[in-house]
Amino acid sequence: VLFIARILGGITGASFSVGSAYIADVTSVEDRAKGFGMIGMAFGIGFILGPMLGGFLGAIKPEYPFFAAAAFSLLNALYGFFVLPESLPKHLRTTFSLKKANPFSALKGLITLKGLGIFVLAIALVNLGQFMMHSYWVRYTETRFLWTPQDNGIALFCVGMSAAIVQGGLLGILVKKFGEVSLAKIGLFFCTLEFVLFGLAPEGFYLYIILGICILANAAGPALQAHVSRLVPPDQQGIAMGSLSSIQSLMQVIAPVIGLNILSNFTHSPGALHTIQAGMPFFASALLQFLAFAFAVYYFSKEALEPQLPVVRPSGS
Repeated sequence: VLFIARILGGITGASFSVGSAYIADVTSVEDRAKGFGMIGMAFGIGFILGPMLGGFLGAIKPEYPFFAAAAFSLLNALYGFFVLPESLPKHLRTTFSLKKANPFSALKGLITLKGLGIFVLAIALVNLGQFMMHSYWVRYTETRFLWTPQDNGIALFCVGMSAAIVQGGLLGILVKKFGEVSLAKIGLFFCTLEFVLFGLAPEGFYLYIILGICILANAAGPALQAHVSRLVPPDQQGIAMGSLSSIQSLMQVIAPVIGLNILSNFTHSPGALHTIQAGMPFFASALLQFLAFAFAVYYFSKEALEPQLPVVRPSGS
């Protein structure tokens, strides 16, 4: 039954890509990174409140968290069906076809758009490094720092809070100050630094300090996403955001295999937890972030030498 539920969850799991496409439709190009940041803030708030509410309800009865999640999903569906207006006028909407629904076809179109291939590769590497961390974080902190589930719950609360602060509160200010391109570079730099410092941390409490030092790492995702959206015509935002979601899904499949194997190989030997090699999972993620940073810098430097086309604004935004 759980397996069937996961299949249904995968089939109907396009809410974030649709939400991102909607944001792209109803915001100006200048405010798009801020709009994507609001989605990130919502995710961060969910990251903060979700485990807390789930733990409270699960203590009453194990199935209650599932029923609560179903109720929230139903409320979202009702809001979208009866309240939320269509984001595009009819003349800008595209008709559905199986060819367009094919994620590989859509991804190919995104890669060939204005030489975006290397930039898409950078996004893929960012996602791979992040999802690798998701797979090994709890096992790493349990074995190296002897953290309990409560300790990890507090740490994930701080992770969600830092994402909400940057992506919901500061992103608009940061975009105005640095611009999307510079902010993407800054975010990727701090992503790299964050993973390196995580791997070097000798005690668990250092992780909280590192989260504060590298808080601007949370700005990378919305800035990268906004740049892709800027290059895509208004009637193809959904396809573009869906393609990015396809990349994320593929990286989610690959990441645990790589991340947990690295964790196993470098932390299970006698005495390994007390040496620098214990941080190898984080160092591997840092390498992926650094490669993404290098590819993004190369792409932006190459793009700066090309003549810029006028930006087409979505109707009504």
